[in-house]
Amino acid sequence: MVWRGNDFEIVFDKAAGALSRWISQGRARLVRGPCFNFWRAPTSNDGKGIGGHVQAAWRRHGLHQFMPRLGATRWEQGAGGLRELVVPVRLGGPVVACGIEAEYRYAVDAGGRLVLTIAGAPTGEWSVAWPRLGVQVRLPRQVDRARWYGLGPGESYADTCSGVRIGEWRAGVDDLETPYVVPQENGNRSGTRWVEATDRAGAGLRIGAETPFNFSLHRYDTLDLEQAMHPHELQERPFMTLNLDVAQNGIGSNSCGPEVLPQHRLMPGPFRFAWRFDPVTEG
Repeated sequence: MVWRGNDFEIVFDKAAGALSRWISQGRARLVRGPCFNFWRAPTSNDGKGIGGHVQAAWRRHGLHQFMPRLGATRWEQGAGGLRELVVPVRLGGPVVACGIEAEYRYAVDAGGRLVLTIAGAPTGEWSVAWPRLGVQVRLPRQVDRARWYGLGPGESYADTCSGVRIGEWRAGVDDLETPYVVPQENGNRSGTRWVEATDRAGAGLRIGAETPFNFSLHRYDTLDLEQAMHPHELQERPFMTLNLDVAQNGIGSNSCGPEVLPQHRLMPGPFRFAWRFDPVTEG
């Protein structure tokens, strides 16, 4: 599946269920994605390295092994007048009965701007909060900085945002990381209204959503952060990993204290969210 226009080309890979190419104004805008994402590298409070029951429950539900199974794609006329590529998908682990039934809707306008809408609901029996709800995008390696309007300048989650404030912020990828002694989920920025992920010249993507969202940008993928027990074990990937989340489960303090409070737990339920991706140029 290919969208082409003046100075842009976007390719959807039916086998992978994601975009595999986006060229705009002669520049690659992504490597792969956006891909549905429910998993995060467990934190120490989730039980990494200490056998905690939170990550154990996630693994029993197969969340660390969720894989998409695509249905038959089709084209429909969207409400905004654009044709939409509709992609049904089921996500689930290899041996558990619970999963996610969802539908992607891709719409590309004449200027090469993409809107991705995802709606779905859990199936089967769930007895655990989700780690996160969103998408993950692989960006070219040179896209190594972010500018955003939202909570900053440091990391924040649903239950760890008392030390940040609303504003417009800029940071390089290394400054977006929080270097915990044990590698884990880190660097989230919550309450984001928009974010630009760009290279040194200012070329990249600007992302917005219907409601405030979370983002993080890393030199590593989620599996790297999950498996490494020491910072020196992390090896940079030939791409950048951009996480965009409608919500994340809270952090809590369960390595030495209480679990995530009920109001900060991301409980399973029906969902609908939309992302708008706009190419941005130098400057």
